[in-house]
Amino acid sequence: MYKIFLLFLASFFFFSCQKEKFNQDVDDFQSELRPSLKSLLGDNYLPSRDTVARSFLTKHATIQDLEQLMDCKYPMLRIIAYQTIVDRQEYEYFNLLLNHLSDTARVKFWFDEDILNNSQISSLMIMKANEDNGLSPIQKKQLIRTVLLQHPYLDISNSMIRDIEPDEEFYELIKNRAISYTQDCNKQLINSFALSKFNKKEDVNFLNQVFS
Repeated sequence: MYKIFLLFLASFFFFSCQKEKFNQDVDDFQSELRPSLKSLLGDNYLPSRDTVARSFLTKHATIQDLEQLMDCKYPMLRIIAYQTIVDRQEYEYFNLLLNHLSDTARVKFWFDEDILNNSQISSLMIMKANEDNGLSPIQKKQLIRTVLLQHPYLDISNSMIRDIEPDEEFYELIKNRAISYTQDCNKQLINSFALSKFNKKEDVNFLNQVFS
């Protein structure tokens, strides 16, 4: 019961902070950017169809504008701001990623012509950083550790677990997921496979049940 109370309390403060953080409106930005920002808000999904507005933002927004935009109240503009930062190869892109992993708002994103996903902004940010700039091995290790230990609620955390080497600091998280994901076969298999890498005797019976 005490753990449930702590989880509830943490969730309450987390969402309260989210509301306070994302408080910038379009009118808070310099006047020359406002028409493009308002135009981009007309898109219901990514990639944006308004290439003119995207191009204007890329050319004329300062890094300070883009960082401010990552804290605006509109999820679509927040992810567009980060994509623009990565496209421009701004050196702040990795620290900004780490500092915005708690952004769990969702936007619609076309992965392929016929696959429209409702994706978390933080997950899209991670994908963008990996695809365009790429992350060094040190950055990838730091990112995975930060996500799994501080933001395990992110959708992308399961794909990270699939590829990591066994590390004791992740053991409890992985085991708990393997046990609890009974209604999601794919997630349970991912976490059970990761759990099997630890080669612990106490997990043998459970793993045999999962893989049998």
